Parts: sequence; structure tokens; C-alpha cells
Amino acid sequence: MELKNLLLYRSLKFQFKEVSYEDLIKIKANFDELVNERLEELEAQKKAKEENEKKLQDAVKALKDMGISPEEFIASMSGSEARGPSSRKGIKMEPKYKYPDPDNEEISLFWTGQGKIPNKLAKLLSKTGKELEAYKI
Repeated sequence: MELKNLLLYRSLKFQFKEVSYEDLIKIKANFDELVNERLEELEAQKKAKEENEKKLQDAVKALKDMGISPEEFIASMSGSEARGPSSRKGIKMEPKYKYPDPDNEEISLFWTGQGKIPNKLAKLLSKTGKELEAYKI
């Protein structure tokens, strides 16, 4: 049953035409329970939001009482605490291995040693029989 059928009285009446009165009462009780649960969830979210707002207002008041503006406090948090947990994503890493391209000896390729070994390096190691350490920078 689609939501639009539940929202329109005529569609709802048609859908439940063959349902007994007792079953309609059970369905109504289930809907009432769903509505009450949703109302409780919304009230709990509203209460949590209000509590959070109160905590923020108290924190701002405490900062102002100490003679610190909220903007100054935020600016002073320029370290990792203000940004949250750091991530290595996007940070350039120095290569640990330098090896010739097996297809073109004139080109040197590099690998940081992180992640899966590059296919060309694996091909070179199997072709030459050398150890990975032979290409360490």
C-alpha cells in the first residue's frame, strides 16, 4: 500500500472496504501507537536540542565572564582540537622506493611503500629476481 493511499480518505476507504470492524480497531490501535511513538521521539529530540542550546549559552556566558569573546576562543583553537581528528588523506608522502619502468628503462618510478605493491614493480621484481630492498631510496 502506498503512502498516498493512506493520506486520501476515499482511497483509504476503498482499501479497507473488505476489512472487518474488529481488524479496523486493531489497525487503528497500531496507528495510534505509531503516532505516539513518533511524538515521543520528536519531543525527546526537541528536549535534547534545548538542553544543548542551554549548554552553549552557559559556555558563552562563562567565556564572557572570563573576559574572552567566543570569537577569540574559537580563533585560539586553531590547533587540531578545533578541526577535529586529523586525517592523513591528501598529505604527500615521501617515496621509499625508486625503480625503473620495466617497459621503458629511461623512466624512473616511485612508490611510498604504502598500499598494494604497484604492478610494474612486482613485474620488475619477478623479472630481475631482486629483492624489494634493492630499490629502497
